[in-house]
Amino acid sequence: MNYKIFSDERYNNNVIYIGGIFCTSEREHILLPLLQSVKENFNCEGEFKWTKISKRSIIAYKQWLNIFFDDPHVRFLIFKIDKNTLEWRNFENDSGYRNALISVYIQFLLSIFKTKSDNNIGWFISHDFGFFKKDTDIKSIEIKLNKVYKRSLPNRKRVIQLSKTIDSKKDNLIQLSDLLIGSLDYTLNQIEPESQPKNEFLTYFRNYYSLNLYTKNKLKKNCHLRLG
Repeated sequence: MNYKIFSDERYNNNVIYIGGIFCTSEREHILLPLLQSVKENFNCEGEFKWTKISKRSIIAYKQWLNIFFDDPHVRFLIFKIDKNTLEWRNFENDSGYRNALISVYIQFLLSIFKTKSDNNIGWFISHDFGFFKKDTDIKSIEIKLNKVYKRSLPNRKRVIQLSKTIDSKKDNLIQLSDLLIGSLDYTLNQIEPESQPKNEFLTYFRNYYSLNLYTKNKLKKNCHLRLG
């Protein structure tokens, strides 16, 4: 069985969020037409993202949330990195900023991998470009994790089948990840948006989020990072 990860990042002052949707390859082929049909039905062109929520598009954005929350086969995980902590500053000073981000992304992936007990799952990873300065960065993660898993489980297939960076404008599931990251950023930090459309969207998201018994398996939060 193959799973796919569609991840993005968000910067908020000295905090970095990394979040990603993950689902089977089969589920991807169900979700993408649903998301695209919403755009077409509401004549919404271009990229959906947190910073572009508007009065004109608010209903379409809400429908994207419906698609995510109403599907029991798709999950989302988010990491929060506070760059103000002494732990992060020491780690960045020792490793360099680029290597520190690579290490954090590896931990993000491992947390997703641990949600599945099947050792024969192959993962395909797509991340919005910008977080990694070079494609070689995400490829180095692929090589490193495959070597680690090969040593511990020599008979398993490659844990990461393929990793790549992609322009989020070309992938609706990365765009959906961006919306979830933005919504969780404002929700976890109890921030209220200044714009009315964003406020309306966030209220809609929080109505889902407040259903703790349901969302605890949909939105997995990991705000305590081990560094090093």
